[in-house]
Amino acid sequence: MAYEQPYNVTQVSDAGWDYDVPLFAGMMLGLAGAFQFIAGISAVLRDDIYIATPGYVFQLSLTTWGWLHLIMGLVGLVVAIAILSHQAWAMFIGILMAVGSAFVHFMTMPIQPLWSIVVIVIDGIVIWSLARTLNK
Repeated sequence: MAYEQPYNVTQVSDAGWDYDVPLFAGMMLGLAGAFQFIAGISAVLRDDIYIATPGYVFQLSLTTWGWLHLIMGLVGLVVAIAILSHQAWAMFIGILMAVGSAFVHFMTMPIQPLWSIVVIVIDGIVIWSLARTLNK
């Protein structure tokens, strides 16, 4: 009696990859959005928690940066939920959100340098994974 393989291993791994990449992007965008939301709340409620850099070119009040993070975090969470729900429009909006998040964190790098670098790397991974999904 010959052994028959019940499925093609290549097909299963390709299908898993196509499903896992948007799942990963949605989870990472949601995580980054939640962290941005928390950072925004802390900056809005107590702006003395962060130390402002004197002479910074993009000098805004820390409360303004807090509101920006708060709004981007909320929108990021909504887009992440839409990505996890397999909404096609959310893939493109997710890329725009990750680009915007990377830009905002680049601008706030003097205020929180290590965290900004971490979020920029996460945003880059989200952009790559969502662009790969859109390419299919």
